[in-house]
Amino acid sequence: MLISSVCAQQHLEDIVSARISITRRSAALPFIILGLLLTILPSSRPTFDSAFARLFEIAESTTLDITDSSRVHAMNTIRTVFLDAKGGLAAAPYVERGFLVSISLFWSPKSV
Repeated sequence: MLISSVCAQQHLEDIVSARISITRRSAALPFIILGLLLTILPSSRPTFDSAFARLFEIAESTTLDITDSSRVHAMNTIRTVFLDAKGGLAAAPYVERGFLVSISLFWSPKSV
């Protein structure tokens, strides 16, 4: 497994970790994950896809072990990837799901 893949998985798990404290638009975490995903992409599309699936899993989670701030960090990361020129092209297959998740979180009784 590539070092960047291991780092990406660790940072994705940091989103749900209670050991970090991130405020103000998730700090640099979305950009760190974006950089790692763009490094992974040329050699391993499946790893990129599994990382993106994990971001959506966190964002859509309704379990108590994933906090509202973790969901916000996941959505901020998804947004950052979509807004990046290269990341947005790579994430194009996920635009519909991203839109639906955004709307569902915005309209949920407990908005994140």
